Amino acid sequence: CSCYNNFEGDFCERAICIKEDNLKEQCNAEGTSDVAYINNKCSCVCKTDYVGEQCETKLNLCDLRSKFVDFEDECQNGGTCLYNNVTNEAKCVCRDGFFGDRCQIMINYCQSNPCKYGNCKNEPNEYRCVCSKGWQGRNCDKQIDACSIDDDCV
Repeated sequence: CSCYNNFEGDFCERAICIKEDNLKEQCNAEGTSDVAYINNKCSCVCKTDYVGEQCETKLNLCDLRSKFVDFEDECQNGGTCLYNNVTNEAKCVCRDGFFGDRCQIMINYCQSNPCKYGNCKNEPNEYRCVCSKGWQGRNCDKQIDACSIDDDCV
């Protein structure tokens, strides 16, 4: 069967781009996987991480995260998104006191029960002890000498 211009195949089912269009050279070589006849014209077919008429813009996952508030991988708790152009991956670098792939987990500094005679308060970079009456020190492990407070002891 004889095909119309820009088509080929047993049943003329495949559109082709005419080499004279010089389109392959116009497309960004790094971002283009192929050229194809789309919407009645030859177009650059971009790789998945490129956009633009000539596939000239490389997508950066960190940029996408900042544009879409509900993006599920958004870094949390002040974490910073770093994009690796070589591996095409983004990852969160967490602030001190946080971990997890999205910095979503706060380190529990109270897990070891450091406050001997008091309550532990977990904070972003450390713990803080609230001592029970009669106790003091970073870990509430030093008994307060009542005589040193009142000077009334005999």
